[in-house]
Amino acid sequence: MKNNYKISVIIPTYNRREYIEETLNSLKNQTYRNWECIVVDDNSNEKTLKIIKKCFGIDNRFKLIIKSKKLKKGPNISKNIGLEKAKGDFIQFLDSDDILAPNKFEEQIKIIENKEDKFDSVLTCKWKKFKSSKEKKEFPNSGDFKSFKNPLKYFKYIGNHGGFYPPHVFLTPKKLIEKSGYFNKNIIMNDDGEFFSRVLFHCNSLLFTDKTYVLYREHSQENVSSLNSFSKAIDLIYSWKIIEANYNAKFGKNSSNYIEKKKEAVFNSIRRFNLKLIFKEFFFFRKQIYLFILNYPSRFYRKLKLKLKLKFQ
Repeated sequence: MKNNYKISVIIPTYNRREYIEETLNSLKNQTYRNWECIVVDDNSNEKTLKIIKKCFGIDNRFKLIIKSKKLKKGPNISKNIGLEKAKGDFIQFLDSDDILAPNKFEEQIKIIENKEDKFDSVLTCKWKKFKSSKEKKEFPNSGDFKSFKNPLKYFKYIGNHGGFYPPHVFLTPKKLIEKSGYFNKNIIMNDDGEFFSRVLFHCNSLLFTDKTYVLYREHSQENVSSLNSFSKAIDLIYSWKIIEANYNAKFGKNSSNYIEKKKEAVFNSIRRFNLKLIFKEFFFFRKQIYLFILNYPSRFYRKLKLKLKLKFQ
């Protein structure tokens, strides 16, 4: 296969010494050779940096950038630094604990080889969660493991059936990212979701191959994505306000099953620890609040019935 297109891999990292070697090796094992890797480090400890440099070896496709301590910590700013340095035709985002199949780039590039406009589609593949790379590669029979002729069809599908691809599934033309814009540096919650929604709004289609895959590492411990504070809840709501506004601007819709289901999930997460915030954002959550109040009596009686059943068993 000809290596006509350059792929820029962007890896933000911070103290991931227990995982990053496996991640970098999955990149070094790619059958498609025309790539560069930009690791943007958020001032990790020396042990992590030592492992990164060891993995690089003498391979000049790797570049390490130590982020300035003056900059705000976080992966979204690190990814933007990587995008500014990237020289590739396509962008591969990769977290420093996830894994790519050896043929990931090769099989995804094959999709667009005979396509007239090679830079208007986002390329996807199979994926699954994992705790160890030694697990069997058995993938779920997911309905979104297919191509979508346009982004609206994709959003309608996940609005009805749920789900959203993890970031490293995507191989994205850099031209699409330049149209849609870089990561929002003011968002820490759902920053990937907000960014990739914008990218998908600007693409013409999502093209899928079942001949390759990525692995998404599942952690038991809490991480930055955990919704455990008032500020994170505010940030999460803000991200969905942006997504909703962009969705409506793109598709001319005042309501979307995809948006409403995601807002319902956010509503249910936040109401458990901060009802005041829910009512402060009454206009944003008005539909979710209405449905919750409407269904509250039946929900109450179901709980009461269950308690009585358990008591008199």
